[in-house]
Amino acid sequence: MAAGVGAAVLAGLIWYVGDPARTAELQGFFPPLAGFTVINTVVFVWGCVEAVLPSRGTADTESVAR
Repeated sequence: MAAGVGAAVLAGLIWYVGDPARTAELQGFFPPLAGFTVINTVVFVWGCVEAVLPSRGTADTESVAR
């Protein structure tokens, strides 16, 4: 969500200036924001799946511990 807000603010500032020559360097910040969003989405989904689905090795380790 933070990357989305940052991208929206950055886009708004680029639009406000309105001169592509002066804002060309700022446009280079969009790919890192996209990469950050993708990585965090993968980590979030992975964490949710791990929380919902039990691990395959859980049954074996419980029987050994007893």
